[in-house]
Amino acid sequence: MVINLDTDVLVEHGLTASEFIFLFLLFKKETDLIWKVCDDIDTHGLEENGWMKKSGIDLKDWTARQKFVNLNIGKTDQMWYELCSRKPFKVPNGVGGNRILRAKDPDAITNTQARKLYSKLTKDNPELHKKVLRCLEFQLKEMRNNLQYLQNTETWIRRRTWEKYEHLLTEQEEEIQQVYGSKII
Repeated sequence: MVINLDTDVLVEHGLTASEFIFLFLLFKKETDLIWKVCDDIDTHGLEENGWMKKSGIDLKDWTARQKFVNLNIGKTDQMWYELCSRKPFKVPNGVGGNRILRAKDPDAITNTQARKLYSKLTKDNPELHKKVLRCLEFQLKEMRNNLQYLQNTETWIRRRTWEKYEHLLTEQEEEIQQVYGSKII
């Protein structure tokens, strides 16, 4: 496994290289490697400073907190993770089972193509990302009783399905403006 370290980030946040690697391996759920490559980690200090959370005595029960995740991932990765946190990874299939839309883990190899498509689409455009998420919200509300027809994530991105719900954004904005303007005397 290759782990890139930015020494400026380490200095800025008061982390040692070992602590960063420790947190990175926690984040990636690679706990078997931790004590093979990390020495003398002050886990209590990392928890106290908000970098990690211990939920038990076993390393598998520990997690890196959002503070580390935000430090570790780039903007396009952050947008991908946010999309995955809002778009279901499975939906009912209408006959008692489930249909899988993407792998649950955003970093799974089977999500690679969808991730590349989304990164290419939203690269240097966080406003588009926000629009996509808002359209997804509208789509999920509209389809709440028919989620079995929701497209898998890769198809949804490739076909730009959220664009079918953009008109709801403008309608909502117009309603807000009308309500806002109606109070003026």
